[in-house]
Amino acid sequence: MASPAKKKISGHIYYYARESKRIDGKTKIVGKNISARQLMS
Repeated sequence: MASPAKKKISGHIYYYARESKRIDGKTKIVGKNISARQLMS
């Protein structure tokens, strides 16, 4: 299931989709949507 995630880079906040799955009983990130969207502040 994809979930939103935010990352702060050089003072700007970017949002992107992150795909996670359970592998060997632990949650692992298996994919990211590279096309991040910048939130204007």
